[in-house]
Amino acid sequence: MNGLETLQEIRKTHPGLPVVMITGFGFDEELIYKSKQLGCCGYIGKNIPMAKIISTFKQFVKEAKTRDAQ
Repeated sequence: MNGLETLQEIRKTHPGLPVVMITGFGFDEELIYKSKQLGCCGYIGKNIPMAKIISTFKQFVKEAKTRDAQ
């Protein structure tokens, strides 16, 4: 199963779960677009520094909490 197929399965069983896609392929605009259509809240590449990955995840969590509070 690829990442988009996995995201579709997650949406079936946990529709409100925040999902962040991580890829080693870099930033493919088509994949980003498709993942966001399927409800992905974020998309990051593995080739960025660990500190940036952590700060990005923190931002995604903050945004998810804000959405849940509304």
